[in-house]
Amino acid sequence: MHEESAFSLQNEGANAPANGPQTGITWGPTLVSNLDMLKLSMWVDWSGSKNFLSLLEEAKLKAQGDDVDSIPLDLAGFTWNCHRHSPRTFSFRLQCGDVTLLFNKRKPDSDTPNASLQIGSMSCWAPGYESERKDVLRMLEMFGGAVVRECVSEVHLATDCVGLPIGSLPILDQEYWVTRAHKFGAYHDRRKFDGITIGKGDLMLRVYDKVTELKTKSTHKQPLFADAWKVPRYDAQPVTRVEFQIRRDILHEFQPNIDTFEDLQANLAGLWRYCTTDWCRLADSPVDRENNNQSKLTLHPWWQEVQGADWNGDNSAMRSKRYVQKDEEKLLLQGTGVFLSAAAMNGYGPEEIETIIAYGQGKYEATVRKLARDKEEFERRLKAKQNKSVGPFTVIGNGVPF
Repeated sequence: MHEESAFSLQNEGANAPANGPQTGITWGPTLVSNLDMLKLSMWVDWSGSKNFLSLLEEAKLKAQGDDVDSIPLDLAGFTWNCHRHSPRTFSFRLQCGDVTLLFNKRKPDSDTPNASLQIGSMSCWAPGYESERKDVLRMLEMFGGAVVRECVSEVHLATDCVGLPIGSLPILDQEYWVTRAHKFGAYHDRRKFDGITIGKGDLMLRVYDKVTELKTKSTHKQPLFADAWKVPRYDAQPVTRVEFQIRRDILHEFQPNIDTFEDLQANLAGLWRYCTTDWCRLADSPVDRENNNQSKLTLHPWWQEVQGADWNGDNSAMRSKRYVQKDEEKLLLQGTGVFLSAAAMNGYGPEEIETIIAYGQGKYEATVRKLARDKEEFERRLKAKQNKSVGPFTVIGNGVPF
């Protein structure tokens, strides 16, 4: 159904911790790793093409005229559904299974991409995200399109722990987690614990019961994952999935910079190492956050196995937080404008320059000293201005208490 290289598979039975398994946990799961979603932004030069976008325009108008959601469109042997509607920033939407292509008529020298490719879960696993991307690039080339720039907009890195029930892990208790994220959510299906989320948006971790998801939400994927996990049926064994969602803003904070598809391929191991080691860890007991040195905590044996999941590429990529660069001159002008308004309200005239300066200095100093009386609030304000993340976990999800 798919090539062996489409995902990595490793048997972890021989790597069980020397001090023995944690009570209630049966060791020896197989780890199966692969991308579970890939979204690429592209800048396509259509100067060598005469009819590709025209073909899409005609198909879209036909779908609208026939009052149908989409019509089939054959493009040099590739069969797509051309939809009558598309996302707001794009003019055309093509879809084949869970592979989606979006196009607009912008020039390739624009800051905004004029094409987007999203490869969904099924296609990432079989025939594989590399194969799907190659086919799309080949189709564009056949119609005279040249991709002059490409960047990764979002990627999901997933490792499935085959043979490991989610209920055997202490992941529901946030006191076991050490993470830079502040959002924590738990989910249940008819009172049965289903999984957790940590973080939100640009960087997020999901740990969930993959078998339950296949049984209730993604039944069409059951044969695919039974094959990927090398089991006779998708529900032959329990499977716990660990999945990180990483978006462009986070990828661009890594050194080396992860921008292109090739950059991603070369640094998958580094991304996984960062996510499972620097950004998020699971301890083998509740963490004493006041008296314990968190850098020396003992990891949960299962999390050590997760950290060792097999990914391609260099594992040396490091994330360096990038702060939003603000224009100091503009900020000073804004502050000066505020003080000038206050001076005018108090009746100072344009000839009283020295008095206005002294007035502004006095008011500024008094305001800062007043704010600094509350040290904690003052620190919070400064960190917020520096775009630094502050604060403890915030519970999200379906209201399940922790």
